[in-house]
Amino acid sequence: MALVSPALPGLIALAFGYVLSQFYRACLAVMTPVLAREFGVAPEDFAPASAMFFLVFALMQFPIGAMLGRVGPRRVTGALMAFGCLSGLAVFSQATAPWHVTLAMGLIGIGCAPIYMASLYIYARTMPPARFAFLSSTLLGVGALGNLVSAAPLSFAMEALGWRGTIWALAAISGAGALAIWALVRDPPAPKEGVAPGLGGFLEVLKIKALWPMMPLFLVSYAVPAGIRGLWAGPYLDEVFGLSGESLGLAILVMAAAMTLGSFLYAPLDRLVGSQKGVVLPGAGITALLCGVLAFAVDRSMTLSVVLLGLIGMTGLSFGVHLGHARRFLPERLVGQGVTLMNFLSIGGLGLGQALTGGLVADLRGLGDPAVAYGAVFWAYAAALSGAVLIYALAPRHPPEPQEKTA
Repeated sequence: MALVSPALPGLIALAFGYVLSQFYRACLAVMTPVLAREFGVAPEDFAPASAMFFLVFALMQFPIGAMLGRVGPRRVTGALMAFGCLSGLAVFSQATAPWHVTLAMGLIGIGCAPIYMASLYIYARTMPPARFAFLSSTLLGVGALGNLVSAAPLSFAMEALGWRGTIWALAAISGAGALAIWALVRDPPAPKEGVAPGLGGFLEVLKIKALWPMMPLFLVSYAVPAGIRGLWAGPYLDEVFGLSGESLGLAILVMAAAMTLGSFLYAPLDRLVGSQKGVVLPGAGITALLCGVLAFAVDRSMTLSVVLLGLIGMTGLSFGVHLGHARRFLPERLVGQGVTLMNFLSIGGLGLGQALTGGLVADLRGLGDPAVAYGAVFWAYAAALSGAVLIYALAPRHPPEPQEKTA
């Protein structure tokens, strides 16, 4: 308790920052229809903005992973969040074209990049490895509250304050969050065996063969629910079923709430099942199946589509348990680089997926039926996730037990 109690205020501050991070990665789903109409462009013109957030976020994992053990999570997170979020929101507030939003989201990605990793680094350095999957999944659930706020509440705020006024309010909240992290987070003690050198540590992680079958699923699994929720759910329901304003926000709220619930449901499952792989494998497989069903029934029923989006959100957030599986194969000196590398794959896959699906929608829009374009997106997600699941099936469940020496 002596270790946990002093760290608790800092962990709460990081959890609040992670709620903001989840909000920013999902807010464009609600804002895109409004921005598209004001700027006189198509919704897919904002796909690069969402992709930029995740690509910058992903690339930042390399310097962050190297700095967590040397500089400490307090200074890394507090400084980057203050710079990235505040400068990005200032640019966003003055936007008049999609490329302005793209620049803003890239800066915000810098600010959000260290928050989840700082929390996981503290967990990994102060908590038993067996609790890592539970804690990381629980934090995902807490952070998913940002998904809730970025749905109907964001719609209400935009109607009350306008979208520019809402951005300035978010700047004030983000500044307060960065200040709280700087003031309250306590850095954990350094590993007894020292900290692996920056890039060299990443290369050591890449040599761990047990992680190889896990990497494709890291690249794809989070990209599916977060990509649909963060970019395509709003335009899909708007263009295919005509939802807008508060109705659209409420529909997206269903998926956001399901993602929150799913994160909390995943948290204890590895202990109940006795294997993290035994949780992640069927969860990802079911998500792939649901994407296929949504693609098949893309314009059949608004109610069915909203239900399927919710189920994809609920089953798709196995990332915390998956990361716990990878954590079992990481030595203490490589924890910082290991978790950030897996996060790089996850967030980079999300950004890449949004860029590719944005191009897919743009190519198919000329057919005149938006249902065809969005159906192709859901088919693509289903195929990519199915392939990653088949490769993940080859991953070992646990590290090999050390063999006793015989005379």
